Amino acid sequence: MRRLIVAFILFGSLLALGPASTTAAPAGTYYVMPTVSVIPTICTGIECDTFTARYDYLGDGDCVSCQPGSPPIRGSFSLTLFGERFLPPNPVRPKSGTGTLSVLWADSTTTTATYSFKARDSKVYSLTGKVTGGTNSRFAAGTAVDGLVGLPPNPVEPGETSAAVRFG
Repeated sequence: MRRLIVAFILFGSLLALGPASTTAAPAGTYYVMPTVSVIPTICTGIECDTFTARYDYLGDGDCVSCQPGSPPIRGSFSLTLFGERFLPPNPVRPKSGTGTLSVLWADSTTTTATYSFKARDSKVYSLTGKVTGGTNSRFAAGTAVDGLVGLPPNPVEPGETSAAVRFG
C-alpha cells in the first residue's frame, strides 16, 4: 500500500512539472510503475579504478488514462542511472548523473531514451531526456521524456520503490 501511495505522489509531482513539448506524441502520456525493483552496483575503487554507482530500476508500467488503440497501454521498463555527483554525507547516493531507459511494450515494440537526472530531495530523482530510438512509432526519436523515480531505500542493497515516466 505504501508503494502505491508513493507512486501516486510521484505521478502528482510529475503532473506538476507541466507538459513537455513534442510533435511525435501528445503532451502527457504518463506511465506509473507502483513497484520497481532497484539493483545497485557500487564500485568502491578496490575492484575498479574510480568510485562508481549504478542503479538499475526494473518494473512494469501502466498508462494513465490511455484508451485502447492509443499509446501503448502497458510496458516493461528498465531504467539505468549512472551517478556522477554524490550527496554528502552519503557518498554512495548520487546527487546527479545520466541514464538510459528501455521499454518493451505489450505489442512487442520498443522505445529507448537517454536522460540526465538529479535528486529533487532525499526521496526522489527527477529525469529529463529524449527518445533516441526503438520500433514504436508513437514515441519517435526526439520525443521528450521526463519522470520521477524513488531513491533506493538503502543505496547499497537491492530493494523496491516506485516510478513514473511521461512521454511527450
